[in-house]
Amino acid sequence: LTVVPIVAVLQRAISGDGRAAFGRLVDSPDFTRVLLNTAVWTVVAVVGALVVGHAAALLMNSRYLRAAGFWRGLFMIPWIIPNVVGATVWKWNFSVDYGLVNHWLLQAGLIAEPVGWLSDPSVVLIALAAVQVWFTAPFIMLMVSAALTAIPEERIEAARMDGAGGLAVLRHIILPAIRTTSGLAALLM
Repeated sequence: LTVVPIVAVLQRAISGDGRAAFGRLVDSPDFTRVLLNTAVWTVVAVVGALVVGHAAALLMNSRYLRAAGFWRGLFMIPWIIPNVVGATVWKWNFSVDYGLVNHWLLQAGLIAEPVGWLSDPSVVLIALAAVQVWFTAPFIMLMVSAALTAIPEERIEAARMDGAGGLAVLRHIILPAIRTTSGLAALLM
């Protein structure tokens, strides 16, 4: 199921037709723009989901957070709802006429007039990448939360007894302990 399709794709890619197709692709006037858009999408969507997901997981596993189950359930809604429902909600939120995003930004004084989030080529990529972060960050939170529960509490307590602050514990104990899970999450994204 894996080897045969990979071999078939490689055979077609190095054949005469495959090389010609790559030539047409590279010679296309839109090639650099497509490559840049792909890079921006990947960086914003992957890094954004990883940062938001890790932050949410750390917050949900904090001993200071009350009703963590409620907040975890609320944060999981984007991942649980059907994609078509989420897409429709964001289409409404990004509306020029009645969207909440424009309304909030206008109220905060951050924009002078409504922005066409889904029609303006200069902002649509970032807007859609933000929606992708909204959809995928809960999955990252779930994975990282599971990894955080595997860290022995004694290790963190010992570091605190030795005088380590919150950032030192995060940097020297928590992040190395969840490195494998973080790498897997980044790869899946």
